[in-house]
Amino acid sequence: EIIAGTNPTDPGSALRLSFRLLSAENRIALRWPSILGRTYTVESTPALGPPGDWHTAVSNLGGSGGLIEWQEPVPENTVRYYRLGVTQD
Repeated sequence: EIIAGTNPTDPGSALRLSFRLLSAENRIALRWPSILGRTYTVESTPALGPPGDWHTAVSNLGGSGGLIEWQEPVPENTVRYYRLGVTQD
């Protein structure tokens, strides 16, 4: 909670990764609220399994204090799972 910059006593304060499909472009757009002084990493995997199966999709995204959106091309009929990591600068 401290590193993510969320408030543990506020149920509405959470680090949430949301997505939308950009079907015309075969892309997925991931977005989340960011905090200044934090750095974000997005990892992905094609299947849920052993912890070592996650791969860095993008890293070193600096927090802006607003929403961050990152997009990735996704071929049709592809399954991907994403997770968001955060570190304090």
